[in-house]
This record gives sequence, structure tokens and C-alpha cells, in this order.
Amino acid sequence: MVFKRIYWILGVIFPIFAYSCILVSVSLAPWFSWYNNALSDLGIYPDTAWIFNGGLIISGLLYLIFSINLIKDSKDVYNFLAGIFLTLDAICLSLVGLFPENFGHIHTLFAILYFLIFPPAFILMIPHFLATREPLFIIMLFLLGALLGLSIWFIPWRELGIRGLAIPELIGSLANSIPIAAYSLYKFFKK
Repeated sequence: MVFKRIYWILGVIFPIFAYSCILVSVSLAPWFSWYNNALSDLGIYPDTAWIFNGGLIISGLLYLIFSINLIKDSKDVYNFLAGIFLTLDAICLSLVGLFPENFGHIHTLFAILYFLIFPPAFILMIPHFLATREPLFIIMLFLLGALLGLSIWFIPWRELGIRGLAIPELIGSLANSIPIAAYSLYKFFKK
């Protein structure tokens, strides 16, 4: 029982840790622009690389522990498959930090996969939530997270004056982390 509570709290801790490291990195990089840079640019600047990349690696590992436990506790095929997808997503998050932007295509591959893997996982969670009679707000958060996580990349950002990827990356990552954190808090306090 105590271990399950720890696992649920990891669903809240990993995004808080990630966003804290991102915000500290942004504060240490006076050159950084939300409109002109990608978040990963923080991973190659000497003053912020260790905070940014380390934050992604550690957050990904915390996310990995959370998602593996989701698989372990799965009660149906939907939850099991969602856990597999989220495990892969967590690994990609850590690998984005392990292989910073200056690693080229391998960094880009893991970054793209991170943003592409969680929406199907969220869709797979919905039948599980319906079967286990989870609250409607949880179902809606996961549905909105999946839709936003996919649709964010189709917005014509350049026409809006945004040349960098930082804003869509932030919105996409929030579409991932908010539903997970909300569900984790719900499960943590439910018992």
C-alpha cells in the first residue's frame, strides 16, 4: 500500500522536477527566447546544459518508475498497453537529455517520439477509466491531453510570430504531464 502511494506521487513529482529544471535553465540563459528557440537549445549552452539535460534524464527515470508500476498494476489490456506506451515515452524523455541537441538526428528522433507516444497511451487509458468508473474530469483530461498533444504541431506557429519550438514543446509537454499529475493526485488521495 505504501509503495503504491509512492508510485502515485511520482506521477506528480516528475513533471514538477522537469519544469523546475527548465525554468532554472531559462533563468540562467539571458539569450533564450520563448519565441525563437527550442527548449533543447538549453541543453547545449554550457551554463544550463547540466541542469536542463540532467533534469530531463532524472524526470524521465521518475516517469519510468511510474509507468512500469502502471503496467504492473494493470487490470486490463488497455491499461497494460497504455503503460507500455508511457514506459517508452519516459525512456524517450530521458534520452532527449542523454543525447542533447548537438547529437543531431538521434536527439530529434527521441524528442519527436516523446511527443508522439503519449497521445495513443492516453487514448488507450480511456476504456480502462470507463470500465473502472473513474471520474469524468479524469477521462476528459486524458482525452484533451491526447488531442492537444497531437494537434499542437499543426498550428501555424510562424504565422503567429513564433519561430522557435519552445512554446509548442511546452504546451505539448503540459498536455502530457497535467493529466498524469491530476490522475496521480486523484489516486493518491482516493485511498
